Formats: sequence, structure tokens, C-alpha cells
Amino acid sequence: MCPGEIHYTGLACLDPQNPNVLYISTDADPRTGSPLISDSDGKRHHEIFRGRTRDGGVTWNWRPITHDSREDNLRPIVPIGKDRHSVLLWLRGTYSMYTNYDLDIVGILRP
Repeated sequence: MCPGEIHYTGLACLDPQNPNVLYISTDADPRTGSPLISDSDGKRHHEIFRGRTRDGGVTWNWRPITHDSREDNLRPIVPIGKDRHSVLLWLRGTYSMYTNYDLDIVGILRP
């Protein structure tokens, strides 16, 4: 039997239709490095950020997609689309081990 992993990262994904756009899940603000402490419950949570580069990844402009959450926002996914809109999906909830989680799949349609 394999012991459970106790350390997970929020992960990241590139927009498959625009390699200058990156979505990350992090519990530290990518603009400042400060811990993300939610005003809603006073706890540190993973939030989703959208990064955009105009210089091949040397610098990034970060914008929060989620903020002040009561749960973690993890593992962003951008499926390949067939029109000008893009869909961003992620997991929201608790993920303490691969055998112990309570998650919903949530998303937004981006123009």
C-alpha cells in the first residue's frame, strides 16, 4: 500500500489558444509574494490568477480570477475551444489527499 501524499500544489495551465496567457492556483500573491489570507474567513487559501505576458514570459501581468474565498481554488484547466470564447474550469473545495477530498468543478466563460 502506498502512503498518501500530504503536500499538493494548486498547479497551472497555459491557454491552448493563446500561449501568452497562463492560469495559476496559488496561496501566495504572484504580484507580491504575500500569503493570500481571505477576508471572508481569515484563512490562507489557493486562488486562481490569470497571467499575461507580452515579452515571451520574461515578465507577467497578474490579475485575480478568484479572491477572498472560503475554500481553495485548484487545478485550473482551459479546454480547447472552437470559437473566440474561452472556458476556464477549476476545482473548488478541500483536497487534503488523493483519497480525501470534497471538490466541485466550477468555471467561467471568458470572452
